[in-house]
Amino acid sequence: MKKLFLTCTLITSICGCAVNTAPLTRDQVAAKVAVKVGYTGCNGCNMVRTYVAPHLYWKQFVNDPDFHGWLDLNLSLVSTNYNTAGHAQAYRIVAGVIANGGFQDAWMTHVPGDPQDRCPSDAEVVHGYHGFHTGNGIEFWLVTDDGTYVPLGHVADANGETIKDLECFSNVGSGASWAQMIELPAKAVETAWRQSRGIRVFAGRALTRYESTSDGYNPVSVAHTVRKGLMLEFSPDYLGGFADGLKRLGAGAPAAQ
Repeated sequence: MKKLFLTCTLITSICGCAVNTAPLTRDQVAAKVAVKVGYTGCNGCNMVRTYVAPHLYWKQFVNDPDFHGWLDLNLSLVSTNYNTAGHAQAYRIVAGVIANGGFQDAWMTHVPGDPQDRCPSDAEVVHGYHGFHTGNGIEFWLVTDDGTYVPLGHVADANGETIKDLECFSNVGSGASWAQMIELPAKAVETAWRQSRGIRVFAGRALTRYESTSDGYNPVSVAHTVRKGLMLEFSPDYLGGFADGLKRLGAGAPAAQ
């Protein structure tokens, strides 16, 4: 594939490519909130508005006995009415992903007649490759105060795809890059903003592991979930600054259902 970096179309086009690695103040976040009108393939769809907070960057390398791989995430919180119910504004997490090892397995592509899963070719990328992949991408969970992991939904585009701009690379190790969009409940954002708290999210993959035990009579295999990835947080300043930026641009905050 031609690129290691993540390109900016539908999902990524609402991103920009600047990445913030140092904490931003509330005022800095508010000043950086921007709006994009329309979307890739329909620049004239001026009723579609996407308000984008500054990008944040996290990375994680996992080298456990049962799993290894690295995961780079370029994230932004957005408010958009693209492909939402009734065209109402909704909070989303836009994620640019670069992954290898076990994290790369979050996508699976298969073309009828091909002997194995693979990335699309350059020509296929240019002409579109709808329906090649069957995976949703990296999983995201909202982490509550009591430690509960609440799965967050994947957002599909108008073609029904949850992964965009899938490309593979082998020039620096081997892996894949793609973009995806994740739901974030407005209630969670409202509650965090009202209480001046952040929002914790875990991103990665959930694996099923089996432990051998006994019920006292016979051997028993017990399944349990192991999550591999990283914990990230949208800070109170980031959330508050995004709310301030929406007001500055004359936009209302998405309403909780």
